[in-house]
Amino acid sequence: MQKNFNTSLTVATIILAILIGSAKLFLPPVYTPTLLPFALLLVFSLSYFGFRIFQKLIDQAPKKFAGYYMIFAFGKMIIHLFIMLILAFINRKQAIPLIIWYGFFFLIYTVIETIFTFKISKKL
Repeated sequence: MQKNFNTSLTVATIILAILIGSAKLFLPPVYTPTLLPFALLLVFSLSYFGFRIFQKLIDQAPKKFAGYYMIFAFGKMIIHLFIMLILAFINRKQAIPLIIWYGFFFLIYTVIETIFTFKISKKL
């Protein structure tokens, strides 16, 4: 399961990196913040390591799946919120486009994590 998740996450990251590159070519600089590649790397890293931790917790105590999932989802959301706010304060002039892009990245990775989480829950 971990290998399929890693593959899906990597493919999504490559597609999003191509999207960022295309946006930087065709959109005005106002809509493509300079911290955008860094934000993508942060979201990827948190998703990758967060899912590994979540999967290890589930392997240890499968009966606590619902509790772990809620804690995992809430904790991930809070961590992403703090990171997004820090990035916005670092680059205040481009904060709004950065927040929109970061939210888009967060949505894509959350969908991937949710799909694999439901696959894990079906096996339990």
